[in-house]
Amino acid sequence: MTSSFVRKSKPARALPRGARASTQQGFLLVSSGVSSLDYLLGGGILVGTVLLVEEDKEGSYADVVLKYFLAEGLAQSNALFIASADRPPAQILSEIPRVDESREAAPKEKKDGDGASTDAMQIAWRYQNSATVQTEVGASTTAPSNPTAPPYCLRFDLSQHVAPEQLQAASIAQMHMQARANPPENMYAALRRGLSEAIAPFRLAPTPGTRAMESLLRIVLPSLGSPAWSPGWTDSKHLLGFLHGLRGLVRTSSAAAVITMPTHLLPPDVAASVRAMCDTVVALHAFSASVAKHPAFKDYHGVFKIVQLPRLNGLVPAAPVEFADLVFKLRRTAFLIETLHLPPEEGEEVSRSTHAPTHTHGSGSLCQPNPTKQNPLDF
Repeated sequence: MTSSFVRKSKPARALPRGARASTQQGFLLVSSGVSSLDYLLGGGILVGTVLLVEEDKEGSYADVVLKYFLAEGLAQSNALFIASADRPPAQILSEIPRVDESREAAPKEKKDGDGASTDAMQIAWRYQNSATVQTEVGASTTAPSNPTAPPYCLRFDLSQHVAPEQLQAASIAQMHMQARANPPENMYAALRRGLSEAIAPFRLAPTPGTRAMESLLRIVLPSLGSPAWSPGWTDSKHLLGFLHGLRGLVRTSSAAAVITMPTHLLPPDVAASVRAMCDTVVALHAFSASVAKHPAFKDYHGVFKIVQLPRLNGLVPAAPVEFADLVFKLRRTAFLIETLHLPPEEGEEVSRSTHAPTHTHGSGSLCQPNPTKQNPLDF
């Protein structure tokens, strides 16, 4: 006799748009907009954490990471919060890249009658037998496993910007700190008050009127702690106090924060405290003019470094790969993080075995006192 007992289970709750569950830690992830950066972070940025991007000395590549993060949130209909002191937030929003729909279908190579590709690149003979090296980080894992799933990390074109109509239709909260006549000691306090008001609808506490886990809030703070914020920027008490409060607000909300900071301008002990207040820390070190001229680095713009990974509910971060020498390059339309691979070097044995002279019978033996020499290097 069979039982008619059926276990009742709750239906799976739909995830917010632009988010997915982590297969390693079980947390909710949001994309940074850069597929290679998502791969290095274990699939994306953990919801409820703060990502610190340390600005470089030679350039402003950290702003590109912020633009990708904003572009992904705008394309996924996420709410945005941006506060800036050096530039108006409206100017930063107007530079958000547009979704690149033309890269969905790549052009196919033309083939001749024998089926061989006519567009194949001709390379040197000593490289033909070398294994193909995949330099782009996470390039083989960018394809979604479920084609019916909504897009997670979109492709963007840096040469094109979003339309003003799309910005007007989005849910964006802006704060221009220079426009507020606040004393230096109240600058971060005003930012925390504005952030608390913007993050209140996304709090995870079951309070009336909340919309937790139905949508996400992306927080962007460019050049936090720079001299543009206040004349008293060297006072670390207010900066560290704000970072401590920021992490507390994000922890209890369906939000993720990405901030950039010129840590090279801070004292070493203050920079170490700033990194401790954040969950994930990455650094961009642009090449100087002398290093950029080196043939090995001519195709890249700097070094990308993973300084710290989040440790939520554990003592050891779940690192997906062993980080090798990572470099980044900024093209006209895209920002890429790749693994540095030097070109193969032709060894002496390969050269001598390939170009060794062929001695026929009767032409002399190498053991004779005066053998026939076809190459001056032979002895």
